[in-house]
Amino acid sequence: MFDGSSIEGFVRIETKPGEEAQFDFGYAGRFLDRRCGRLRKAWVFVMTLSWSRHQYAEIVFDQSV
Repeated sequence: MFDGSSIEGFVRIETKPGEEAQFDFGYAGRFLDRRCGRLRKAWVFVMTLSWSRHQYAEIVFDQSV
């Protein structure tokens, strides 16, 4: 019996090259901060260019980048 609970939807956003980028942060755990010599909470900053889907990722210690 089909109850509709497994339906997934999405919308593809069409953009021109260089027009838009999407970004997000994800918790990465604790990493050594070499500047202060101690473990700190770290985040992964991920940016995806909307047209090419090219991605850039970097470990950061705050979300102000």
